[in-house]
Amino acid sequence: MSANTAGKEWQSDTPVNSRLVIKHSGTASTLVRLLVGIFLFSLVLGGSLRYFLGVAHIFPLVYLPKALLLGAVPLLLLIRKRVSRSALFLLGLIFWSLAAGVLLLPSVAQAFFGLWVVVPLLFGAVAAPYIFSSPDSYTRMIWWLFWIAALGVLVNPIIHYPWIGASLHFSGVDLSVARHWYTGVFQRYPGFSNASFAAASQLAVFAIWLFVTLRSRRLAVLVWLVAGMGILFTTSKGPLLAYLVVSAYFFTQSISHRRMQHLFVVGWISALWMTLFALVLLPLSTLFVHYDPSFHHGWQRLMFTSFGDRLNWMWPNSLRLLSTSWEWGTGRGLGGIGAPQQYFDPVHYLAGDNLFVYLAVDLGVILTLVLMMALGVRLTRAFACGRLHPLIFPLTLFTLAYGIVVNVVEEPLLLFVLSVCIVALWARWDIKDVRRY
Repeated sequence: MSANTAGKEWQSDTPVNSRLVIKHSGTASTLVRLLVGIFLFSLVLGGSLRYFLGVAHIFPLVYLPKALLLGAVPLLLLIRKRVSRSALFLLGLIFWSLAAGVLLLPSVAQAFFGLWVVVPLLFGAVAAPYIFSSPDSYTRMIWWLFWIAALGVLVNPIIHYPWIGASLHFSGVDLSVARHWYTGVFQRYPGFSNASFAAASQLAVFAIWLFVTLRSRRLAVLVWLVAGMGILFTTSKGPLLAYLVVSAYFFTQSISHRRMQHLFVVGWISALWMTLFALVLLPLSTLFVHYDPSFHHGWQRLMFTSFGDRLNWMWPNSLRLLSTSWEWGTGRGLGGIGAPQQYFDPVHYLAGDNLFVYLAVDLGVILTLVLMMALGVRLTRAFACGRLHPLIFPLTLFTLAYGIVVNVVEEPLLLFVLSVCIVALWARWDIKDVRRY
């Protein structure tokens, strides 16, 4: 099967009762597809683009794709006129947090840099209906994106790309073009991207999309195995763990039949809640429990040292950024943790390295707990009732599982995917062309 025929038919274990088919103007749908393509290609080729644009002394163009997404948000809101409540809620949440950041953070610029970080979320919130009303139109694009990303990583051990380890000076700041680092003695290969973990996320997300949409099971399995090999080459442990979780989901989905359907649904709803509990309770527990894990053997250091760092200091210190009791309710505002700190408050910089921690510092612990609970309940109900697009559960599961050890918000692709899935999950419309296996 070729990329030309990929994605003509959706496949799902459970029938979807289509009550309403959304019709969008061809111009708006084409605009969204064009912007998504520019955005995704800029991520897959992130390292090489940064390098060659820097060499050509036009480095600011690297920010153009994200700027286009930001400019498209008000435009799409005007075109669509009617916006789902979930999209409005996400947009309102972001601007409420921006206002809090302007008031509470050391500088207004830090808060607005936080807004720049979440541009993929803003765009995903308004673009979701266009994407899910015609998902097959994205499959060819994602097919090529996947193989470009895979080729970049798999060839990387043979060819040393000039952008790996390079840096440049821009606007008074030294910027890394593509990270050159190791896990033990193993180099972490970023391929054409700007970091190995970004390449791993790209391979996993594109492979999930193709595994669901391709008609040919053999081709889908090939894509999935190549993605796994590429993730191994990046030596990124978080994406690998999440990839294995989704692999188990796809495997059990493929062998389940009508008599086992209830067991399949109950099993994966349980797995979803276990993931959410780990996402929330592990970092919160570090405020009360001093884990101090020590890894003496070589393989233990290789696999778990970075996780030990999160338990020992990253998670508890990040949560302690909420320095007053009322900040546990309000958060520090947008830009209160992560990259905005790195540029505007470097003395207190912490990455968070967990989705719940990052959101809790920005939005407050109480609101973040409510949001996590709401997401789990909604996803559970939709999955149990069979009224869920077949892409949403594996994409969300991957993002949440990986979110245990990474903040997700600062990975543009994952933030975009999470935003699109959340809006689709709460939308009052159903998707056409969803068929059973």
